[in-house]
Amino acid sequence: MEEGFVRGMKIIIQEVFLKWKNTLLLFVPAFLYAVQNNLLLVAITHLDSAVYSVTYQMKILTTALFSVFLLHKKLTLRQWIALIIIVPGVGLVELSSKSATAKVSTTEQNPLLGFLCIVICSLTSGFAGVFFEMVLKGKKKNNIWIQSIQLCLATCFFCCLNAATTDLPRIRSEGFFVGYNKWTWITIMLNGFSGVLIAAVVNYTDNIVKGLSNCLSMVLSCIDILSI
Repeated sequence: MEEGFVRGMKIIIQEVFLKWKNTLLLFVPAFLYAVQNNLLLVAITHLDSAVYSVTYQMKILTTALFSVFLLHKKLTLRQWIALIIIVPGVGLVELSSKSATAKVSTTEQNPLLGFLCIVICSLTSGFAGVFFEMVLKGKKKNNIWIQSIQLCLATCFFCCLNAATTDLPRIRSEGFFVGYNKWTWITIMLNGFSGVLIAAVVNYTDNIVKGLSNCLSMVLSCIDILSI
């Protein structure tokens, strides 16, 4: 077991750090995801849940468009019609799951700013997903676990940079893990596991299938909420 661990660490060091150019490629989607996550917080602040839920589903169409332009995939007319129908449908499903917990905003909203953030997020989500697929299935194809580690390290870099620029005084005074509890760690582990599954879906299918599976997860989440 110890020999296997040492061999695994050597592979990680060689593929992630010594072949740093491959890792550097994944800084592109990592940066876009970091920007996207911050813009989503701005968008939800300035848009009501109905507009937010429906408009953010534009990422399904942007993913399809980037897949066509960057990966030269061909979609039939029936597939395009299905994607266009899915966008408002998923938005309405997500809206129904949020309606029970919706709160009236006490902050002054700027709908134009919120909509602009949603458009940027939809574009970055589509491009980042397709770019990751290009790297994952490129000529220098690596093991899916190595690719996941590379993307994770790149994402951690930008997240730590964001934390340092926004919450550094609090981190210094109260520590980096202030406010963490068991549910925080469970959420982190579930998201990590979800990230590996998403990478596997993209590796063996494509980003469009990933988007459709995400739609299914929203429907199941809505059913779960209604059953409580």
